[in-house]
Parts: sequence; structure tokens; C-alpha cells
Amino acid sequence: MYQTKPWIQAARLRTLPLGLSCVLVGGACAYSANSFELLPFILCLLTASGLQILSNFANDLGDAVKGSDKNRSGEMRTVATGLIQQSQMRRAILITSALVFLLGSALIFIAFQNILIIVAFYLLGGLSIWSAINYTMGENAYGYKALGDVFVFLFFGLVGTLGTYYSMVHSLPLDLLLPASGTGLLAVSVLHLNNMRDREEDLKHEKRTIASYLGHERSKIYFAILSLIPFVLFGTYALQHGFENPQYIFLIPLPIIAKNIRTVLKNSDPSQLDGLLKVNALSSFVLALLFLVGNIWLG
Repeated sequence: MYQTKPWIQAARLRTLPLGLSCVLVGGACAYSANSFELLPFILCLLTASGLQILSNFANDLGDAVKGSDKNRSGEMRTVATGLIQQSQMRRAILITSALVFLLGSALIFIAFQNILIIVAFYLLGGLSIWSAINYTMGENAYGYKALGDVFVFLFFGLVGTLGTYYSMVHSLPLDLLLPASGTGLLAVSVLHLNNMRDREEDLKHEKRTIASYLGHERSKIYFAILSLIPFVLFGTYALQHGFENPQYIFLIPLPIIAKNIRTVLKNSDPSQLDGLLKVNALSSFVLALLFLVGNIWLG
């Protein structure tokens, strides 16, 4: 009998807000440029959601195949526990990849007419799908070679934010790198916190992450840097664009992030970090959402 609960667990819907943050920020900046378009924005949200779910499916399968999910803390892994068979998950990955491709194609053909831009975005979309799948899957999974932080920064920060903006405005001002980089760093902070929690288990299965190279104490400092710099970047962008006082509501999550940093800096047991993951991810999403709200309704 087909059961939906294991698939909901495998999709890890609680991670969707983090994947959508870059789209919200890109949409906010497009609105500031008086070029916001609802349909491309919705398609960007759907495509980003699909990529996040695809990444979660592939991560579930990849870690199970490599045996690194046997004693994993945090959310249940469905393939490793036998709730979903490997063949079923491979099929789901193919179907989800196809859906992401269709959503991306719809976005491309609605947003662009220039053939070179269309080709460029197809290439970017293909790289995004490849990146979502190959974090833990395959012999050369980049997540096992301490490259996860780089790819998350690129695709959950620069590509997601700049791509969303370009789909509506058709230009890329240099200062857009400030909020795009801030969004990427916040996404990396969530990944790094996850890797801090799993560091000991990852080392047993030869999964190399930045956390495994830095060790627990230096990883704390790295987390603090990843969490604080985004507020500087967003604040600089806001000052450059002459934000009114109400538009600075995106700073509301700062005390929560600061509390998380303080908790991490005092931590001596990585297994206790699991409870902070959801708070950290939601705080990043709230920043992006308030950045959008500030631009649309308070600007």
C-alpha cells in the first residue's frame, strides 16, 4: 500500500523556507526597480521549491547508499530506515527533476525572448539540477569533499537571487551582490550548523565538510561569521538605496540570530545543536520575507 507520510518526511518540507529566501530577496529588489512581475515570481518560487525537494530526495538516497545515515541525528532518513526503497527514490528523483525542468522552461519562455539568454538560463537550470542531485549522490559527491558550503552559497544565494531579479528586470546591477551574498551566507550557516551536529558521524564515513576540517571550536567562530555578515550586507544595500526607517524591519530577526550564536559559542555537545537548526532556518526566511514586505508595503 502506498503511503504518503514517508514521502513527506523525505521531502523535508521544513527546509522549503530556506530555499525560497533567495527568491523573496530577488523579488524584493525587482520591486524596488519598479519591474516586479507576479507570474515569473511565482514560477521562481515553484522552481526553487522543486529544487529544494529534489536536493532532499537525493540527499536521503545518497547518504543511505554510502551508509552515513545509520546513526544520524535529527530528521528521520527514509531510505536508510527502509521506509522507501532505493528504486522508489531513484524514480522520485527522476520525476522531480522532470517537474523542475518543466517549471524552469515555463519561466524561461515567459521571461525571455533573446535566444542567447534562453540558452544561458537552460544551462544554469541544468547546473542547478545537477547540483541538487550530486551533493551526496555518486562517487564524486561534492558534499563529501567539503564543497557543500560553496555550492549552497552559489545556488541558494547568488543564482537564486540574481536569477529571480534578472527574470523580471533583465539587468544585473553590481550592488545586488550585497543581498544575494547575504542570502547565500545565511543558507550556508544553516548547512554548517547541520554539519557541526553531524561532524563525528560524518568523519566515520569519510564525509568531509568544513566543520570536520575546522573542528568544533573553530566551527563556532565560522558559524558566527556566517550569521552576522549578512546583516552588514543587507544593511549596506539598504543605506545605498535610501531605505526609509520602516523598511529596516528585516533586522527584526537579528536578536534571534544573536541568541543562536551565543548558544553555539557556549556549546560543548554537537548533538544538542539540532534544536537550533529550525530556528536558524526560519530566522533566515523571516529576514527575506520582511525584506520583501519592507520593499512592497513600507517603501
